[in-house]
Amino acid sequence: MPRNKIDQRGSSHFTGIPNPYQSLLTKIALSLSDIPIWDKYKYLCFTVASFIAMIFNALGFNAKATSCYAVVVKDGLIHGFGSKHITMLSSNEVNSHVVCIVDKQLLVDFAAVGITRSFSIDFPSMLAFSINPNQNFPCLLKIDNHQSISYHDEWAHPQVAALIEEHLPYAKNLYEQYQLHL
Repeated sequence: MPRNKIDQRGSSHFTGIPNPYQSLLTKIALSLSDIPIWDKYKYLCFTVASFIAMIFNALGFNAKATSCYAVVVKDGLIHGFGSKHITMLSSNEVNSHVVCIVDKQLLVDFAAVGITRSFSIDFPSMLAFSINPNQNFPCLLKIDNHQSISYHDEWAHPQVAALIEEHLPYAKNLYEQYQLHL
């Protein structure tokens, strides 16, 4: 399935998603391209996942930012994103990734652009796909014959919950400043 181009800054890949999620995700992605400071935040998964959860919660869904790590396979090469086995680059970073889970049926990762930045590979910047409501993790998204991503939650950095809380004011600021017209 081809990726949906959202704007010149990134692409999305929304797979097997029923409505109302599909149309809502497309509207959110298009609205985000109009936010002038989106480039500043889109690399911060803690802020982005909380922001996306706020949008879905305001629309009556049950959404929350959730800690995980991702394993990306691109052209046979394996890249760990947020895994405990990755060496931290600075004292401000933790080995974790955060996504938004909606109604225990949808995984939304609008901070996947960090994968492109971290590994210098072309990868969709916004991902979303249906998940099994009885078993959220691990889950796999096959993007095409050359790339896939799987999300896992067997391990979470002990500071993740505090970091999600620390980034909530930024997510709230984004939410209050940019009321998306959905």
